[in-house]
Order: sequence, then structure tokens, then C-alpha cells
Amino acid sequence: MSAGRITTGLYQPRVETGKLLAPEELGGEILNMEETEEGTLRSILGPTPWVPPIAGQEGIIIYPNQYETMHGLFHHSFSNRDVLLMHSGDSIYQFKGWQRQWGGDEAGATEVLGTSGTAILQAPIPDISQASAPTQFEGVPNGIIIVPAQGRAYFFDGEAAGELGYGQFPAPPVGEGPNAYNQTTATMFSDVDSRVCFGNGRVGTVAPYTSHNVVGGLTDENDEMAGGMRLKGSYRAATQWIDRWGNLSPLSGRSGEVVIPQKNSVGRAWDDTDVVEAQALDWVGCHLLWQGIEPDSSASRHTIGRILHRTKDTKNSGSDKLYVVPSNALFYATMPDNSCKLFPDNTPDEWLLLESTAPIPVPEFRYCKVAFGRLFIADKGTVRWSMPGRWGTFLEFDYIVPDPQGAEITGFANTPAGLLVFTLSSVFLITPSTDGQSYIHQGVSTSVGCVAPNSIAMMENGTTVWLGRSGFYATQGASEPKLISEDIRTKTKNINKARAIQAAAAVDATNGEYRCWVPYEGSRTNSHCFIFDGKGWREADYMDEVVDLCVLKDHRHYMLACGSSTGTSTYGSSSGTGKEAGVWLLDHEVFSYDPTARTSKVRTGWVGSADRQKKSPKRITLWLRETQSTTLDITVYRDWRLKAVHTDSVSVKNCSSEDTPPFWGSTTANGAAQWKKRRPFWSKVDVHIPSCEVFSIEISSGASSAWEFIGLQVEETLHSSSSRIPQED
Repeated sequence: MSAGRITTGLYQPRVETGKLLAPEELGGEILNMEETEEGTLRSILGPTPWVPPIAGQEGIIIYPNQYETMHGLFHHSFSNRDVLLMHSGDSIYQFKGWQRQWGGDEAGATEVLGTSGTAILQAPIPDISQASAPTQFEGVPNGIIIVPAQGRAYFFDGEAAGELGYGQFPAPPVGEGPNAYNQTTATMFSDVDSRVCFGNGRVGTVAPYTSHNVVGGLTDENDEMAGGMRLKGSYRAATQWIDRWGNLSPLSGRSGEVVIPQKNSVGRAWDDTDVVEAQALDWVGCHLLWQGIEPDSSASRHTIGRILHRTKDTKNSGSDKLYVVPSNALFYATMPDNSCKLFPDNTPDEWLLLESTAPIPVPEFRYCKVAFGRLFIADKGTVRWSMPGRWGTFLEFDYIVPDPQGAEITGFANTPAGLLVFTLSSVFLITPSTDGQSYIHQGVSTSVGCVAPNSIAMMENGTTVWLGRSGFYATQGASEPKLISEDIRTKTKNINKARAIQAAAAVDATNGEYRCWVPYEGSRTNSHCFIFDGKGWREADYMDEVVDLCVLKDHRHYMLACGSSTGTSTYGSSSGTGKEAGVWLLDHEVFSYDPTARTSKVRTGWVGSADRQKKSPKRITLWLRETQSTTLDITVYRDWRLKAVHTDSVSVKNCSSEDTPPFWGSTTANGAAQWKKRRPFWSKVDVHIPSCEVFSIEISSGASSAWEFIGLQVEETLHSSSSRIPQED
């Protein structure tokens, strides 16, 4: 070592900070670098198209035409199937992996939802351009809930698609019953007809211990005969639809009153009109006939049955509650079809045990989350929850208003402690009540909220991270949210606040990182990615634009993003360069797609800020790891200013020239070279910086080749001159 020189470091920045006076192990900027399992930083890979392009006429590269304006992406595994959905333009598509294309289903439908006549369900899916959150998806055990930015929510079970629940009421039924007093065989036509087919009547309230004067019989006029009677009564009914997923419609209006007249059990015999005798009480019961039971003609609701609800005898039971009329054969509906319009009712009041369920029409909502076996939705400032397992059935009084001022809900997070509910300026925690019949809420924060529902994600240790007004926040359970982006406040303040609602995030299942794409520095799209690894932040520009992303819930754990990327595609001898929209696989690369070269760099913090002595950096020792054959550029800054003072950037080979390893893409697969575990190596770079107070070193590469950084050391010469920083003795 030269006289008068000292060596500082090893500096190994893994996260960045925007603070001037910061520990020297923190970096000033780390862009497009990812942390490896061994603790090094490696330049990011990819993206690569999820569906490869094809070659068209005259060598033009063609991408699938479904890639229009992107709005959302979601993957879910359920019922022994994997479903990947994409919202593009005004349609929802399913990825048909066996055909390597987007479509509707195996039967040949071109879309899941859309206006096309070949869609599984024709529905007006919005294709909006204003700032909004990505299309919301929520996975449930039997399907996927789809919530566009406008209009109704939908449900897709992998085969059929329909509206989530019901937004309309069925029409009320029309009832008929016997309308004459003390009928005989000559006057009780309706009773005779129904009894022939359905047996003795069971409807009505019977008073068994009565006596009647017999007139015109074989005994005296004043003789009495023991018997009973059916008391005068009244009934009403309503109907309800049920769909293939178990969702219930709101109850129809009640029918008009069906009055049951009084009838004595003493009358003329059925087989002899001249004989007056006491008949069995079984003969005084009657039947009811409900007509006008409306089928559901909508193709968007998949109704498979109707439930008939009826009161008990309102004049004699003292109650006007509706009860489910049971089915003798099936359990899910009174009428297991969606076609017939009448129902012969011979159900006694004693069989009416289950009180009716009266849901409300499903409101239009923007955000939802499954928790506690129910679907929680944000109906503006109200949180409603569905019946268990019936994702589109909401009861009238099953709701809470978390914010006392009625602030609109902006997102949900399902955590081990309960369901977090966000507004723009508050956070609440919903948990089950002590009786297990309802839910209660408690305040977590009254000053911190969430501005982007898709920025909410949970890391492996249970920490929930999201984007708020002042940056990124995190909480565990019901603890007070903490601002975790204070170190990069100078960066997060550049997020486009007007479009922050469209930010999208996910946690990488491979390394546990939280990645959030945001509109940055006036951009109208999500152009910049902030990465949090639990210790600090890095940044990346994977693609030109990321609208939404998801992590596959299978063994691969791929992270997919929908948006646009610029690069060169190659198909056979054809190639084309340009910006393309589509679905992209992150952190992977292929030879058929070469993304546009981006700058990847590591810049140290301000070295020497902890002392007051001037210095001159003379030599930099870089510790790297063999990756690909490429070059690196070294730039040095001084005295707190990010203006390069070392203009003669030095190019450094990032592998040892004494024993060059085989590189991916340049080594014959069946050659003699052996693929080895990559070695670390060092390289020295001589620099000359005039006397300075602090300095910062940046290692960067503008090539598409990968490189891996371990750390650096600096040899510097100290000077005895005083510092220009004001000092106090």
C-alpha cells in the first residue's frame, strides 16, 4: 500500500436511504438490483412474455389481439383447477394454458365476460381511462369474484359466469283457497279436485272439540252431534330465487291475503247426500294453490330453483312471519326448477319451522375481501358481510359503519388478528363478537389510511404493508401503523398523488419481498417499483408500465404482471422491436425476448460523513461475482452533490481474466465447459478525486447482461486541512 493511504470499508449497501447523514452501510440509491439468497446484489432479469408472440406476414411479430388497455390480473386455485383471469379492454379472459392463448372456456367461448356474442356471459365490462384502482378479484373456495371499477360484481366458477347474487326482487305469487262455508259434495269443487290428487287437506287451524246443531237430518232439529271445525283463517306467501352457487334473492312482495272460510266437520256424507253425519276431521283441512310464481329469465343469474315462503294462519297463530315451505324430496329449494309457475300447497303450519331469510339486493361495491368464511364488501362507508358460504347473499342488518364520520372504505386486509378496514385517513380492525353471531370493530389509527387498495399486501412474517398519503406504512395485527419509508421520503414524495389509487403490489414468494408499482414523477401509469425486504428499500424499473400483478398459487410461485414493456421479440428468423402490452413473467428471461437495456446501479451513501477530516479517494477495490461477460462503469461524486466529478469512468470486467468461466448464452451446451458455482473476485480501479469532505461511489451498467455486486473498499489519503462544515469546539 502507498504511504499515507488508509483502506476503508468493506461497504456492502443492500438497501438505500435518502438521508444525507446516514450510516455508511446504507446505499444512496440501489436501482434494478435484487438481493440473492447469499446476500449479494444482482441485476434483475426479465421480463418475458407469458404468451410468446407469433410471426405474421412479411416477418412481422404479432402478439395476441386480446392485449388492449389492461385493467387487472388474478390467479386462483380451487376445485382441482387453476384459473388465471385477465381484464383487458372491455372483456375478462381466462388463460387456456393447454392452447397457449386467452379465451373463455373449453367449449370455445372467446371471453368469460364481455359484449361479444361468443362470451360465456354477455356483460358490460367497463373500459375506463381515468384514475382508478385495478379490477378487484377475490378467490373463494368455489370460484372467483370479479369486481370491475364500475357496475355490478360477477362470479366465475371455471365453467359458468354470472352476476354475484341478485339485484332484483321476484314478483309476488297469487294465492287461491276454498271460498264457501260448510261445503258439501255439491259445493266444494276445489276440495274434491285437490283431494283426489293430493290426499286430505292439511292446511288450516282445526278446533276438534265442538258440537253442531243438525238441521234437516234424520234426528230432531234440536239434536246436536259432536265434531270439530276448521276455523276461519288467513295466509300470505312470498317467493325467492336461488342460484347455482347458493345465493338467495331478496324476498318478493307478499301475496294478497288468502282467506280460509270456516268449515264444520258435520255435513252430508260424501257418498250419500241424504245422510247427515259427523265426518272425520281429516276432511275439514284444505289445500292452497299458489300461482304466478315468477321464473328468473335472466341469463346472468343462473337461477336453478325457487323457494316458497308462507305464513302460518295469521288469524289464529298471532304471527305474520314468513317460513320456508319445505320440499319433500330436495333440501335446497321448494321448487327445484326455474320453469313451473304454480305450487299446490298442502303443508300444515306445524311443518313450517325455518324462518325466512330476507336478503337485500346486492349493492354495487368496489372492494371486497373474504374473512371468517364470509365475503366482506365496502358499500361506500358501510362494511357488509355475506351469509357463510353464500358470497352474494347479504342480510339487511349485517353491517357496520367503522368510521363515525362515514368515510368511504378504500381497502381491506385479511390478517391473523382480524380484518383490517382502511379509509383514506383511518384504519379499523373487525373481529367476531363474543357470541359469535356478529362482528365488532375497533380503531387502529385515526390519522393513517390507505390510498390504493391494491397496494395492500402481507409479508411472510405477518406484516401488512400498504401505501398511504405520506408513504408506505406497516402494521402487525392491531398495532399502530408505522411509517416504514421515512428513509426514502425524498423518493416517495414524487409519487403522483392524483393517480396513487392505481398503485399495485404483491409479495414475491421466492424471497419474501414486497414490491409496489406506483405512478412516479408525473407519470400517468405505474412506472416505478419500490421494493421492501423487511430491512430497507430498493427501486426497480422492470417494465414501462405495470397495471396489476399476481403470484401464481401453485408450486411455481411465478410473479406475473399485466402492462407494457419495450424490447425485441424473435420468432424464428423474424424479429421486431417495440412497446407491447400484455401479461409478463417477471424475474425470468428467454432468448426469444430481449427487453430494452436498463441502467442497474449501486451507489453508496456519503462516505466520511461521520468524521471531519478531508480526504482524497485514490483506489477502489470492487468485490464482484462471476455472472456474464459485461462491463461496469464507475462514477464518483463529492461533497454532497450528485454531479459526477470523476468524468473518466473506468470500465471493469466483471470476471477474472485468468480463469474466465463459461457464460450463459455464449457457451456450447454440449461442449467441454462445465457449469460451476460462481466465484467471487476482486478488481481494483484507480481514481483521483481532489480533496473532499465526503464522497459517494456509483457502480452501474447500462447493458442487458447481468452482474452481481458483493461490496467495495476504498483506499484514501487523509488531509490535515480543516473541513468547510461549520464546527463547534
